[in-house]
Amino acid sequence: MPTVSNELIERTRASIREHGFTTLLVKPQPGVHLFFSFDLVNSTQFKASHPNDWPVVVTRFYELIINEFTTRLGSAIVWKFVGDEVLFFKEVVKKEELFLALPAAHAALLATMDVLHKRFPLSRELLAIKGTVWIAEVQPIQPSDASSIQLTSRNIIVETGRSPSGMIRDFLGPEIDTGFRISKFALRRRLVVSAELASVLYREKTSYPEIEKRLKIVSFQTLKGVWGGRHYPIVWYEEDWANVGKTFLFDEHLTSEIAATVKSGLPEDSSLATIEKVFSDLGRQEEIDGLMASIERACAQPRKTKTEIEIPKDRYAEIHCVAVCFSPNGKILAAKRPATKRRYPNCLEFGCGQLRLGESFGDCLRRAYKDDFGVDLILSEPPVTIGVYEIQDTAERRVIPGIIFAAYIADANEVASKYSQQKHSEIIWIDPKEFRPDQHQCVPNFEATIAKAIETRKQTEAIKK
Repeated sequence: MPTVSNELIERTRASIREHGFTTLLVKPQPGVHLFFSFDLVNSTQFKASHPNDWPVVVTRFYELIINEFTTRLGSAIVWKFVGDEVLFFKEVVKKEELFLALPAAHAALLATMDVLHKRFPLSRELLAIKGTVWIAEVQPIQPSDASSIQLTSRNIIVETGRSPSGMIRDFLGPEIDTGFRISKFALRRRLVVSAELASVLYREKTSYPEIEKRLKIVSFQTLKGVWGGRHYPIVWYEEDWANVGKTFLFDEHLTSEIAATVKSGLPEDSSLATIEKVFSDLGRQEEIDGLMASIERACAQPRKTKTEIEIPKDRYAEIHCVAVCFSPNGKILAAKRPATKRRYPNCLEFGCGQLRLGESFGDCLRRAYKDDFGVDLILSEPPVTIGVYEIQDTAERRVIPGIIFAAYIADANEVASKYSQQKHSEIIWIDPKEFRPDQHQCVPNFEATIAKAIETRKQTEAIKK
């Protein structure tokens, strides 16, 4: 069984990596990179307990985390798969990217776990996801040139092979290793952040005042090969530390010393300000100074080459598909976007899916609304269109087209218990006759879309008669 399982995992990874993404590669540049790890917790035990079910669950994890994370941090690139772990990297060329990275990683982690648990209830007992984010300055080098090139960084980028899309690269060095060392201190649904990244963010706290509220030191641990055996601060990212105790499993504090500490109350030295003292006492402030200087140079000097990006093949042409969903009694489903969304935070919308290559509109809508709301849409074949729209993304200088369709949800009462609370913070069923748009924040043309949907529904029913 282990041999078959390993082979299946490797085939799944290879398929996702080969068919799911294409990389517009440029020559790697020296500079500061962010690294991200998302890892399944208790996967070995889950595979043993569910020998027939785990392949589809693990495969779905790969697909979901890649989609959820790259959607939130579009320039993140899949680095590699290690066990049941997916790794990403991202070159830092703007300071804002430092501030966006942690909320994006945390939201992607929670959203993926939420969807997995709702789609596969059997995974809830054992499976979870944990994440790690760290930072390092890297320099591209080829092994054949190592003796003749003067290294300016302790970490290097090496070419390890070629694929149809270009170069396959790996990252090596002590700061790269640190990220893997601290990952074991990220428990289920937790995001652990390297002390170096925490220090960089602390120095930029005037631009990101929320950082002191969201990053806390939860422990000090000795890490093999790191800091000569001195204690390393373990930093967690949380959106709401006031209620963090409620997010642990009922017995998690019995199996994890860190969980017990956090649940009983953080110590006095948990403040992010302690990070500065740590680096000062160890005489390692120059490391953070060097990172800050490299980031400043990257921000000040425009790139001479095109930005490296990785595009999922299922989103070659990004088209959004929206369904205005009616209940049997004529109410319309509305969902509030999370506060962490870059576009239209806290606004009511109808839900949305992104069309994949080779996918029909109906399949796209059924897949997306099953993931987000846990229900099966009832659609005409082909689906009835209500209208089209465009999103003007000024930050990325592009226009995203969208198509709006009419749909029905027969089991409307189940949405409240099945919807992903990471994808939407709240759902409501709107009575069109009583809806007051001035009492809500809504995405553009929300009220007009409702009117069009009602008219389209009337026309469709009239034709059927």
